[in-house]
This record gives sequence, C-alpha cells and structure tokens, in this order.
Amino acid sequence: MTPKSHRIDRIFLVALGLVLAGGLLPGEGSAQERKAVVLSSCSVVGETVTCGCQKKELGGLARRAAFIKSEGAKNPATILVDAGDFGSHADFEPWMRTEFQFAMMAKLGYDVVTPGPNEMTFGIEKLKTLLAGAPGIKVVSANVTDKSGRQLWDDFAIFQKGGITFAVTGVTDKAFYDFSLSRGTQKADEFAFLDCRQSLQRVIPEMRKQADVTVVLLHTGSGDAKRVLEGLEGLDIAVVGHGPVYKFAPEKIGNILLVQSGIRGQYLGRTELTLAGKEVVGRGGECTPLGETIPIDAEFNSLVTAFNKKYDALAAKAKPAKPADKSS
Repeated sequence: MTPKSHRIDRIFLVALGLVLAGGLLPGEGSAQERKAVVLSSCSVVGETVTCGCQKKELGGLARRAAFIKSEGAKNPATILVDAGDFGSHADFEPWMRTEFQFAMMAKLGYDVVTPGPNEMTFGIEKLKTLLAGAPGIKVVSANVTDKSGRQLWDDFAIFQKGGITFAVTGVTDKAFYDFSLSRGTQKADEFAFLDCRQSLQRVIPEMRKQADVTVVLLHTGSGDAKRVLEGLEGLDIAVVGHGPVYKFAPEKIGNILLVQSGIRGQYLGRTELTLAGKEVVGRGGECTPLGETIPIDAEFNSLVTAFNKKYDALAAKAKPAKPADKSS
C-alpha cells in the first residue's frame, strides 16, 4: 500500500469517527423538526350552545367538536386540555349541566383537566364521582388538597402523542374558591390550597426531565397568572383558566406562552411548538373564534339538542307559578 493510500484511509477513519460520535449517518442533517399542538379550553361554565351574543354568534359544543376533530386529524402530536370551570353555575340544576359537559368532553377525547371552583361546588366525593365517570380523562393538581393537607390528585400526567412526550400539571387559585364561599355558592367547604407558584417550582423540574413539552393548566386570572409565571424556568405553555380576557395570540412571559381563550366556550386555544430534538425552536398559536366559519358537528348537535330539551322542560316545571292577579 502506498503512503497516499495510508493517508486516505486515515482521513476516512477520522471522518467515520466524527459521524458516529455525532449520531448521524452520511447524508443526514440536523435533528428533524416536529410540531407539538396543545388545544385548550377554560371557563366554559357548562355552556352547550352559542353565546347568544348580539353581534356575532360564537361557541357551542357542536362547533367545538368539529374544530377539535379537524385539528386532531392533522397532527397526531396533539393534546386536548381544559383549565377548569367547565362546570356550570346556573341557578337551576347546575350539576346536571356539569355532568353533561364532562360527558361530552370525554366523548371528544379530552386528555387532561384541572378542577376549578365550579367543579368543587358540592364537595370532594361528588367531584370524585363525576371524574370517575370518565376514566380516560386524567385529573391533575399540584396544589389542591383536602382539609387535612392530603393531595387529591397527581402532580402531573405524562402523555405520548405522535412521538412527542407532553407533561401537564395544574394549579388552582384559592381566591376564587374563597369568593364562592363568601357568596354562598360553594355548598361544601372541603378543599384547601397550597401556594400556586411554590407548587409549580416543586413539580416543573421533574416534568422537564420526562417530557419534550411542559404545560400548566393555571386556574387563576390573567393578571395573577403573569405574577405566578414570572421567572419560572422549564415551562413551555400556560393556559389561563379563570375567566381570562380573550387574546387572539398567546403572550410571552420569558419563554412561556400564555394562552387566554376567553369564556363560555366561544374560542378554543391552539398553541404550537416546533421542536428540533429536545429544543423548542419555534412558538406560536391563536385562540380560534368558534363562529360561523366553523362547521356544526351533526352528532354533537343532536346530543346537545336532546339534552337542552330535557333540561328546559325540568326547569320550566321547577319555575314557581306567578301569583294570581287579584286586581280584577
């Protein structure tokens, strides 16, 4: 073998070693980009039909169903979450509306929820019975306990979707629960709450170890959400849960996308991260208006119509009769 051949062999071996050390085969470039999508709702408060707005009709379970089905079909790496207060606070039979809403969420394939005050109205056992009816929906909360301090749900849940690992946690602000107590709408005082920020500081590092994408269902108001999140590391997406103002695009709090999708099911959040390996290289999203441009899902429209017919009939029977006019 000639000296020139030896040099070529050495160059080839060095190049091969560099390829193997980098984990790449010849012809491959950097890590392939992947898209992770989080669809989110919050503060639906038991609404099943459009909002009744004077200018533009928005919302309704049938339109939400059509949008969710369409988005889920586009990308298997899609997760569906709710940040609390999906339950009703209507004057008549609010729990009936809450049960129907949660059953429809299960049928839609929601992955995970965190509870808000509306779901806590009648105490722990009533809520646990409701949640047990849809075992496919995970329930997470890093800060809600019973009065003895025993945590009621897992800190977070892990989901594998389309080759991407999501970790989702939740926290609920005590202030809204206390407000319900002061108004007398909270029928059983059985819950206690740890500090939201401290709870997130405790669980996010472990979530980050296990997942490509980290999400918090943050059941607090928009202003308090920003204070809770300021300076937190390791979190990708925060969905504001308690009556947030509607903002079409997510806000950025450091590297965290803050999703605020309004109330009563009028909008649905769609947040997208672009991943290159484990690194987030792109962030974006929008809160989509569920208006006339979104089709109505026939199956869900039928279910909603049947439920509201039954509900309205019961409400009419329960309505006290007007006193007779004695003036004549």
